[in-house]
This record gives sequence, C-alpha cells and structure tokens, in this order.
Amino acid sequence: MLGLVLKRIKEQTGERPSHCVVTRYVNGCDSIGAHHDKVIDLVPGCGIHMVSLGASRNIVVTHPDINNAEF
Repeated sequence: MLGLVLKRIKEQTGERPSHCVVTRYVNGCDSIGAHHDKVIDLVPGCGIHMVSLGASRNIVVTHPDINNAEF
C-alpha cells in the first residue's frame, strides 16, 4: 500500500517524497496531539505530503519561529 501512496504522490506532484507518514483515524476519538517533527532531513523546496486514512481531521501546521502563525 505504501508503494501505491508514493506512486500517486509522484504522479500528482512530480515529487518523490524522502519521508512518509501515514495516519489512520478510526473514529472521532482518535487523534495526534500537537508535536514537533524533526526537520533536519527535509530538503529545502521539497513539499510535505500528508496522507490520512479513515475519519477526517483538521491539520494545523505552524512554524516554530513565528508565534501562532498557521500555514
């Protein structure tokens, strides 16, 4: 399944992700709390692609150097 996800991202964006996180939310009670991912391996200019399966969720991405800014 992961290979199919990577293939679709490449087809739709032209990028091949160097990292992949896939989440699955069974119902409205599942969640991932606020956290900071490591960015040391991210390539400048390369997109971040998120794939979430199951129940829908709002995703808030913030920059640690800008107070309460959402992107």
